[in-house]
Amino acid sequence: MGTQNILNYYFNRLDAKLDYSSYHDFYLAADEVGYNQEVVYSDNVIGYNNGNVLPLWIDLNSTGSSTQPTLTGVCDNPQMSIEDNSTTGTPQTIISLNYWGKAVSSCDCPYTAETAETFTIPNINLTGIDNGLLTGMTTGQTLTLYDDLPESLKFDRLSYGKNMKMHQVSASTYSPNNISYTISSSTDNSGYYQQLNGGFYQGFYNLYGYPYNILPDRPDLGWTVETFLKLRATGSTSGGCFTTHIPKTSSLNTCNAPHSKSLNDVYDNNSGLFYYVGTRAENKFHSDFTTESSCTSFSGINCCNAATIQHALGPAVASVSPVATSTGGTAGTITLTAETHDTFSNALGLRLTPDFKLGYRALRFTGSCITTGTTSGCTTGTTFGCGYTIEEEYSETICPTIINSGDSCEDTWIHVAAVFDRDFPLISGSSCDVGFQLGGIFDLLYLFSGITTAPIQDNRCDNVFDEFPLIPEDGYYDFDCAGISGQTDDNCCYSAGTPYGTWLTHDEYREGTLTLYANGRRVLKIDNFKEIIPRALNQHRDLQVGVPFNMSWGGGTQGLYESMAFSGETSCSGDPPYQQDPNDLGLLIEKNFAGSFIGGISQLRYYIEPLQADAIYHNFLINKDRYSLVDCDFQKNCTTKSCNQSQVLYLREGNSFDVKGVFGNLSDNLYFDTNGDSVKFSNYTQENISSVKFYKNTTERSSDKEVTTPFYLNSTDTVEMVITKMDSDINAIVTLIGNLYK
Repeated sequence: MGTQNILNYYFNRLDAKLDYSSYHDFYLAADEVGYNQEVVYSDNVIGYNNGNVLPLWIDLNSTGSSTQPTLTGVCDNPQMSIEDNSTTGTPQTIISLNYWGKAVSSCDCPYTAETAETFTIPNINLTGIDNGLLTGMTTGQTLTLYDDLPESLKFDRLSYGKNMKMHQVSASTYSPNNISYTISSSTDNSGYYQQLNGGFYQGFYNLYGYPYNILPDRPDLGWTVETFLKLRATGSTSGGCFTTHIPKTSSLNTCNAPHSKSLNDVYDNNSGLFYYVGTRAENKFHSDFTTESSCTSFSGINCCNAATIQHALGPAVASVSPVATSTGGTAGTITLTAETHDTFSNALGLRLTPDFKLGYRALRFTGSCITTGTTSGCTTGTTFGCGYTIEEEYSETICPTIINSGDSCEDTWIHVAAVFDRDFPLISGSSCDVGFQLGGIFDLLYLFSGITTAPIQDNRCDNVFDEFPLIPEDGYYDFDCAGISGQTDDNCCYSAGTPYGTWLTHDEYREGTLTLYANGRRVLKIDNFKEIIPRALNQHRDLQVGVPFNMSWGGGTQGLYESMAFSGETSCSGDPPYQQDPNDLGLLIEKNFAGSFIGGISQLRYYIEPLQADAIYHNFLINKDRYSLVDCDFQKNCTTKSCNQSQVLYLREGNSFDVKGVFGNLSDNLYFDTNGDSVKFSNYTQENISSVKFYKNTTERSSDKEVTTPFYLNSTDTVEMVITKMDSDINAIVTLIGNLYK
């Protein structure tokens, strides 16, 4: 009799069978979404032909970026013969291949000029002498803006279009400092490149108050900067083969006195700076200087065909009445004399230290609460103090298998990148919209009464020349923290009614993640990194031409270290000789950013969006063969001249604890411990290895005992890894996979 239970089945409810009719490794569906198509499909770097993604791309191997002169790197002061001379190492001009789609480099209307679609800016002679753009302060030297820069002026140092242009920094022949800013040219498998021997490049992307803005002041999502640096071998394997600083006593420094030293010799802690953004110097007219007391700037014509006002060479004097007095305001003036405040949160540098740690240095405007008593309601009993801090953070030694390259030292290229990815994307809008950039520079502005009324603000915004707000006609950046009171949620006192209080309340809108990469691999990640927002100086526009909104490549910036002033012997004509104002020396920018990278440079790329890790690695792969780059995680492309130094690397994240042993070409064993932790190693991976054995030594045993995974390692135990290589000419790798345990 059959079963009567309908829940009983005498057959399989589900069968699975293997189909051997065909084999597939994987499918890549073209109709999928949410992936970076450029990373998957492109044979070029990200955004290579898109100026709205990659607006600044300089490649010295391209004649579109450089005239590729033959530079000898001579040690004389470059300004002694500033005219283009291809054999002396004198200042050179380089230019970006791409440009930003929203770039402005001319007046719109109703300006008319003798040359169609040009605009002339005077007063570059007052500031351009300080970093080598000009040799003197004589009158008649101007910048010319072109809506479409003629090909014949592409490398002219005083003619500007929409493509970012940089020039080699130098010093005046009247400078007493005797610093060498030399550059030499060279070639290798990567093509034409240049060796920095104390020199570097610098350029501006915004001329405040003038119709020139070729990069966004504050990209909506963040930014990325990439460059290729060639590490210079010292020829010594003691402590590593390479250096970012060649002292004047080194045999590699071929210069003789008086130009035998670089900025690194003056400020050793600034050596290795290879990128900088912000104001290149303080306001050189922050105080009155006797020999310039009767001198004024030179008048020009604005975009409305009206003559511009001349200003005395000295601190800005601002009327606290608005432009339209009918709107109200108070009588009187203020004098903006602070020489350092202009630099606060207006200076950021990337640096590769002499011990090859990659990191950043920032000059920040900071403040904190000081509790003076107990309060009710948090309205009294606290005071606020503010000032500045030098903020910097560095990775561990990058790519140690390259840096410690054994007994065969040779110059080696590396790819470095920095990415700032903001937490809160900005809402794009007009620069005339005070509220569109929360947490931005408008927070620090003190605007005179009536300035924000529609008639005045609208008039400012109708003309690209008179951008809103205009300093000091409309207001100024206020760094006074006196009077701040109240408390934030984190128990810090503030008052949003003051400029600095507003800056504090919008702190989160400046935050994001800063990530640094070496050869496509992340080496440093900083959460809650507050962006540096470049801004104008508290000075009339005619006295700060070309000073704020600067970028440097291959170095930091000079500050006012090489600043020149009128001597008084020739009145205010601008004719030499010149002298230095002692009040310009030893300021914050000079002390913290006057330095340079010593070695080779080839490409600079600046993106106005944050590239993700896959895009960074994509760019690394695109350039890998050109520069013979090595993947620092997997030691690919290693030869007997690179990656051949044995290393033990600790890979820790959370509870995981992995140990990577990198065996150089002459090594077959490595020792390690766990630095006082207890770890269980469950498995291992291997590359270029035919056999591997592990020998554990404990305090209880007098000799090593062979172990196999899994095995435990207590805090006092050591392990020896012994391997046999498959290919003895390249490195081998064993990675033990482990976890912490108690």
